[in-house]
Amino acid sequence: MYKKIRKPLWLLALFISSHATANNSTNPLQMSFMYGGPVSNPVGWIHGHEIARKQLEKEFSGGLKTRYVEKVLTTTAASSVIHQLSRQSSDIVVGASFDFMNPIMQAAKQNPNTIYLCASCYKQAPNVGNYLASTYQGRYIAGILAGYMSKTGIAAYIGSYPLPEVIRDINAFLLGMRTVNPKAILRVTWLNTWDDPQKEMEAVTLMVAQGADVVTAHNDSASVVMAAERAHVYSVGYGSDMRKYGPKGQLTAIVQNWEPYFRQSIDAVRSGAFKGGDYWGDVVDGIVTLSPFNDAIPQEAQDKALAMLEKLRQRQRDVFVGPISNQAGKVVVPAGMTLGHKELARMDYFVEGINGSLQ
Repeated sequence: MYKKIRKPLWLLALFISSHATANNSTNPLQMSFMYGGPVSNPVGWIHGHEIARKQLEKEFSGGLKTRYVEKVLTTTAASSVIHQLSRQSSDIVVGASFDFMNPIMQAAKQNPNTIYLCASCYKQAPNVGNYLASTYQGRYIAGILAGYMSKTGIAAYIGSYPLPEVIRDINAFLLGMRTVNPKAILRVTWLNTWDDPQKEMEAVTLMVAQGADVVTAHNDSASVVMAAERAHVYSVGYGSDMRKYGPKGQLTAIVQNWEPYFRQSIDAVRSGAFKGGDYWGDVVDGIVTLSPFNDAIPQEAQDKALAMLEKLRQRQRDVFVGPISNQAGKVVVPAGMTLGHKELARMDYFVEGINGSLQ
């Protein structure tokens, strides 16, 4: 009797999930993606990356060969996967999680001819590109809709980790609500996980019991939208359109479209013009988009939200424009000042009107 040899899922995936395009090019660019969760999830962050990866393969026809490695759950595993991908002649390695930052920085030093793209990261190297989405812009627009649709004036935000990108989105959502209802409250709870449907659903149940009638989250599943639908309250999706999980309750969803950024990076690598640094994709670039609005939203609310969205697209204004006070009532953004990327990247406070802590 033969014994089965068990290998880590990511190691198996490394070899079985390569996807080659047609042989129209004798030397296609090699691009590898590393994910912290499964690609089978039909919504969310990883799903958005998969849509971009597949589309780019089609677009570049034989000039691009991609592979992915899923379920890379630890830093040790990430270091090993990145090492393997670098050895397998990857021209570009995408680490689609902040959790991969340190392994990527180590690999970047060891492999200066390989380009690494790191999601939501901040450490710098000549061959590392940090990419972020200004999802706070979409959250602000969604907050306007929530302000109109909430009868209690209380919304809930199911947070993953208290990172600046999550804190930015939480603040922006409440600021959007307060353009409609100056007394609106946003209650925040932290789960310290990107994807735990059971915890997320339990959090929604608790928040609704405490008066919230609009809920949103910063997670990688549709569980919050589903739980809101069951509780007969409104929701805002994140990462991709989740209407099929909340056909009556989802007001809209903040969607990231990564194709423009990856296309730009591929072209830069091909031409030898790639430079490391930070990239913030927003509504102007088409990186941040919103899914169609719920038909139940009054036209007045839709018009106000769309008018603000157009101002963001025209760069006539941004979200964090003073005066803005923190939870303690202290002015943190003076009147006339607009926060730039440097300040947004290190945001570590909640704005006035948010009920919750940063831990």
